[in-house]
Amino acid sequence: MNFKRILMLALASVLCLCLLCTVACDQGEDEVQSTEAETNAPESTDAATEQTTEQATDEVTTDDGKVTYTVKVVDANGAAVAGAAVQFCDDNGCRMPVATNAEGIVTLTDAESNFHVTLASVPEGFAADNTEYYFDGAFELTITLNAQ
Repeated sequence: MNFKRILMLALASVLCLCLLCTVACDQGEDEVQSTEAETNAPESTDAATEQTTEQATDEVTTDDGKVTYTVKVVDANGAAVAGAAVQFCDDNGCRMPVATNAEGIVTLTDAESNFHVTLASVPEGFAADNTEYYFDGAFELTITLNAQ
């Protein structure tokens, strides 16, 4: 009898988690996208610079008035870092973390807000980074990771 109860509770827990994950993924899918091709991110950064921002261009604004925020994660040599989990946050809360693509880039298209980003995780070989990075009026941000 106890085994059946435990099994039923475990199954119910798994179903609830699946449902929650599906809802969260559906909500974040339209907001956060990992870009695969062209972006407005800077081509390179100064290795000594931990955080740089650039002023936005007209290309970051969509037809519906939303803007595209772009984050590029690089190593100390300016090479793209794929697989860093970037999390966008504002006064309304944080979005689901999204991994950077092969070019080290992740974007968020949303209404203009006071966004900042954190790195939920970094790939093996890089030091953990708990810094909150702010866009400070720009729409592009480059984060340089340090090796472990």
